[in-house]
Amino acid sequence: MKVLGAVLFVIVAAGETLHAQQTESLDKLAGDFWTWRARYAPFNGDDVPRMERPGGMRDWSRAKIDNRRKELAKFEARWKKIDINGWPIPQKVDYRLIGPWWRR
Repeated sequence: MKVLGAVLFVIVAAGETLHAQQTESLDKLAGDFWTWRARYAPFNGDDVPRMERPGGMRDWSRAKIDNRRKELAKFEARWKKIDINGWPIPQKVDYRLIGPWWRR
């Protein structure tokens, strides 16, 4: 009985480790996107700071806007390459919620 318990423990632990490794790509994508967004977000008059923003002026030239669109397309391509088959439901929900970020 102890052997069976030990085997089940190892199987469950291995499964949790696998899920953690699989969702790391989603966590990295989310972190990279928020860093990118903070760098390019426009300043506004809102008195409630929702995110830390680096100082300096934003460049709104046509070339910079086109470059940002290309970067957003890269984020979406990374998102689409993530395989969520076998992920637990909460991580699948996170994946689906992150998808619309670059379309805003």
